[in-house]
Amino acid sequence: MDDAQVERISQNVGRFMRVFHIMRNRSETAGLKPPPLDPQYMVLALLKEGALPMSGLSRKLECSKPNVTALADRLIDEGLVSRQHDRADKRIIRLGITEKGKTVMEERKKAARAAIRANLSPLSEKDLDDLCESLERVNRIIAKLGSD
Repeated sequence: MDDAQVERISQNVGRFMRVFHIMRNRSETAGLKPPPLDPQYMVLALLKEGALPMSGLSRKLECSKPNVTALADRLIDEGLVSRQHDRADKRIIRLGITEKGKTVMEERKKAARAAIRANLSPLSEKDLDDLCESLERVNRIIAKLGSD
């Protein structure tokens, strides 16, 4: 990789981040907390795939166990998550999403889609198609970097 490529990538990532922040700020001004940035949403999304022990959730979120415990306690208090004893080992407590949690998550997804729609409304159909294709291409490339 040459220096020119690194510079172009750096500039484009910077531009992308600025647009992302503008869209996030517009959403927050409208009273929405964008799901990808909301730790509670991240927990609910992970638990929608299946119950997890606290240590597994901590690993997936790349967050300390005390922080995950505090976050989980808030979600439990709100009725969005429940504690479940592991069937094989009663010492292990798993967190699972409740029906209320699934409903809240779907409502937040709808709100996020509405915010995205509003932010992108000035774009033409061609621009939207180009944006979709570009984002899909970026995601395919980033997937090659692997995940930890």
